[in-house]
Amino acid sequence: MRLLAGRALRLSVAFAGLFTATGALAHAHLQQQIPASEVVVLAASHLSNIEAPKSFTSALLSFFQGERHG
Repeated sequence: MRLLAGRALRLSVAFAGLFTATGALAHAHLQQQIPASEVVVLAASHLSNIEAPKSFTSALLSFFQGERHG
């Protein structure tokens, strides 16, 4: 992950599950490695697009439209 993160030059979004023990920490690390990234934490564990489909889709569409969730 570290090698790929260092090469990412474009805006990136990572989804973290609120109920995943290490997911939020891993995504926070990824956000530090990619300056133009955003981490969205959803009420899910591992499969946020399945466990929280409306929130996932809303956040993804907002990202594509240029809105930041910070």
